[in-house]
Amino acid sequence: MLGGLSGLLGSVGSVLRPAHDFVNDVAETLSPGSTEGRTTTGNLINDNGVTGDLVSGLEEGNLIGGIVGAYGDIIGPGGAINNLGDGYGLGIEGLLGNVLGTADGVLGTVDSLLGSAEGAGGGVLDGILGEGGLLGGFLGDGALGGAGGFLLGSGSSLLDGILGDGGLLG
Repeated sequence: MLGGLSGLLGSVGSVLRPAHDFVNDVAETLSPGSTEGRTTTGNLINDNGVTGDLVSGLEEGNLIGGIVGAYGDIIGPGGAINNLGDGYGLGIEGLLGNVLGTADGVLGTVDSLLGSAEGAGGGVLDGILGEGGLLGGFLGDGALGGAGGFLLGSGSSLLDGILGDGGLLG
């Protein structure tokens, strides 16, 4: 009877092994070094971590041995708690750095297009629409408006020269 149970556990373990290996490969791709044995992620998912010990225990038909190994991976010497206390980290720092770097790059691009959130200007749109920008200058003190505007300004504009007090029709 125990031989049948051991064979069943071994079958379950051999089914779980490819999934375990896939998870490790994905973790390493997203965050290189994350499955290293001294990181928390490594203590949980690498071949000598919690899931690795449980899968190995199932493959060998030794579920109790897998559970004992997993327990040691959490609280034993070199386990997750011990390694965090020693400052080895979570193992996802590379992933977090990539995500934050990407977010910073995207936000930097938005800032360069729109200008800074503090209104300091400098963005492409600020250069077009801002007070000293292309359209801002054209509509403000430029061709159309303001005191010295070409068309609508006061004193020396085209319309003032035609309709103003000293103008052609004024």
